[in-house]
Amino acid sequence: MGEPDCQINAIESATANALLSAVAAGDRQAFSDLYQQTSRLLYAIALRITRQAEQADEAVSETFLQVWRQASRFDPERGGAVAWLTVICRSRALDALRQRRQRDGLMTRLADELPGAEPCAAHLLASVELNSDLHAALSQLQEQQRQLVGLAYFRDYSHSELARSTGLPLGTVKSQLRRAVDKLRTLINRDSHD
Repeated sequence: MGEPDCQINAIESATANALLSAVAAGDRQAFSDLYQQTSRLLYAIALRITRQAEQADEAVSETFLQVWRQASRFDPERGGAVAWLTVICRSRALDALRQRRQRDGLMTRLADELPGAEPCAAHLLASVELNSDLHAALSQLQEQQRQLVGLAYFRDYSHSELARSTGLPLGTVKSQLRRAVDKLRTLINRDSHD
């Protein structure tokens, strides 16, 4: 484990616990201090899991967003603040990794449907049009969800790039894309079992 373990030892748990308690009370300076003390550790953990800098950054950002919103849920009797932050970050990083694997699986499936074709965006889009199940499922999505799926899976846009491109808040992009992928999965599974 190396570096993160050393960093955990360097962060005083009593200080982190006190900062987290202050964050629960809405103290922005405590939040900033907590971020300064723990963000490098959390980034190292997220990077180890995702193996992509942008996804690691997003996992850390989502971790601190959750911490700001849910700091009152921290219970020092159940463990230290650093351990609590680490669990949240690990969960966000694993979510990102899972989403990337699902996207990669979909891309592979689409690429396999055009024998001998290279998996470039134009071929994948043609494959979508040729694949009646996927095409039918995509047609049942809301226009905004179709746009997000197209940009994310066929142009490989990150969540941040989607937010910039569409002008939607990052949280909305993530939730809309998640709902769209879940709906696609449900529709395709239902059609393949009919």
